[in-house]
Amino acid sequence: EEIIYNTKGTIYRMIMEMIRAKYSLGLPCNELEELYMQGITYVADVGYKELGYVNTLQFISLGILLEVSHDKMKILINMIDEEKVDDILLDYLVYSYGLKRDIHSSGYQREIPYREMIEIVEVAKNDKEKASVRLKDYTETDWLNGHSDYGWTTAYKEVGYYGLWSFEAGA
Repeated sequence: EEIIYNTKGTIYRMIMEMIRAKYSLGLPCNELEELYMQGITYVADVGYKELGYVNTLQFISLGILLEVSHDKMKILINMIDEEKVDDILLDYLVYSYGLKRDIHSSGYQREIPYREMIEIVEVAKNDKEKASVRLKDYTETDWLNGHSDYGWTTAYKEVGYYGLWSFEAGA
């Protein structure tokens, strides 16, 4: 059972690598959607603890960008609710997509850099141009620096580099 569980986690990671690579190539969304739909099953099977916050956030954000059906997204929402994931940004994304969570978050799983996303959205309500400038700065600097512990700042030097994407910024 442990081998099967670990293999499902590996398959999820491979699916996400393929999605990122195809996205980087600029391939049509329907090619990303097919992979994404396969990934939902693996994500639900391995769960939040195995995926971690950043992978979960990116996967849910990508589902929003691909306009995945609410039924499919609910599988992911149920997963984070079962784990009682307390995160304001996840709440915001879920609610803005027209879904609800069973819990109401009071904090962030990773405050830096993700708290800034909520601030950018709040600025956008009154000043879209200012928010656009802030979002550009966020994706080019703050997002990358906020993940320096992941080694993303030097990822472009690695063989097989396929880009870094802040799907949550897009969502």
